[in-house]
Amino acid sequence: MNLDLTLFGENLKRYREALGKSQEKFGEENGIGKAGISNYENGVSFPKQAFLMRLVLVYKADINKMLTLKGYGDPAIEAIAERANANVDMFELNQKLEKMQDEIDSLKSNSQAAS
Repeated sequence: MNLDLTLFGENLKRYREALGKSQEKFGEENGIGKAGISNYENGVSFPKQAFLMRLVLVYKADINKMLTLKGYGDPAIEAIAERANANVDMFELNQKLEKMQDEIDSLKSNSQAAS
């Protein structure tokens, strides 16, 4: 299958806009600059696997449809986007909790070493 970067880019843009995110905000959440998101949306380049995995895991995007279906998500995208935004919040909360647990473990380790 040949990749249609333009189709993917159009669908990615539609999906991002349905999430209510600017290129800058969407890029920031995904560790990519605004120019990178613009390049994806304009069919200049194709994202790496890690970005595609985030689309699936965090934003609940259907990559197969995003790659092959013109107009992916037009009518139903708002409900999907709402769930995706909730997933982003949960993902960020989970990252904070993991960081806190690491700090707690470090404090316990330092406390045990001192005694």
